[in-house]
Amino acid sequence: MSVLNLLCFRHAWTLVETGTAREGAKNCGGDGCSALIGDGCSTLIFAEWVKNHGGKLYSVDINKMNLENAADALGDLMPFVKLIHSDSVNFLHKFRQPIDFLYLDSLDYDFRDPSPSQEHHLKEIKAAYPWLTPKAVVMIDDCALPERGKGKLVIEYLLTKGWKILLEDYQVILSR
Repeated sequence: MSVLNLLCFRHAWTLVETGTAREGAKNCGGDGCSALIGDGCSTLIFAEWVKNHGGKLYSVDINKMNLENAADALGDLMPFVKLIHSDSVNFLHKFRQPIDFLYLDSLDYDFRDPSPSQEHHLKEIKAAYPWLTPKAVVMIDDCALPERGKGKLVIEYLLTKGWKILLEDYQVILSR
C-alpha cells in the first residue's frame, strides 16, 4: 500500500511536512506531481493529494528561498497549502493541532556525521508527538543510508511507544 492510499484509508486531514520543495518542481517528473524523481517533490505530491481528498498541508522550512521555490511550483495548489518559514522543531512545538500525517525530511543527512540530522529528527518527532492522532502516519525520508539515515532515532523512539513499521525502504512509514 502506498502512503497516499494509506492517507485515504486513514482519512487524513492534516498533513505536516518538515523540509519543503526546495527546488520547486525542478526535480519532479511529468507534471511535477506524478513521480518522486529527485528531492523536493513531496510538497507538490501532498498538495495535489490534499486538493483531491480534502484537508490542509503545512510545509515548514528554515530557508526562505526553498519556500519561494515551492510557492512558485505550487501555483493553483497554494490554497491547499500553508508554507511556514521557521525552524521545524520550533514550529512543531507551537503547532497545537491534530496531525494525521507527519513527513520528516528536514535537515540533510551528512555521511561524515549523521548525528545532527538524526538528533534533529528525534527533536521533531518529540515536538509533534502530543499532536499525532490515533490514526496518524509518520514517514521519514532518507532512511536507506548508513546508520539507518535520518530516521534511526525516530524509528527507535516510535518503536518503544508501540508503533509498527509498515514500510522500510528509502523511506520508512510507521503507524500505531
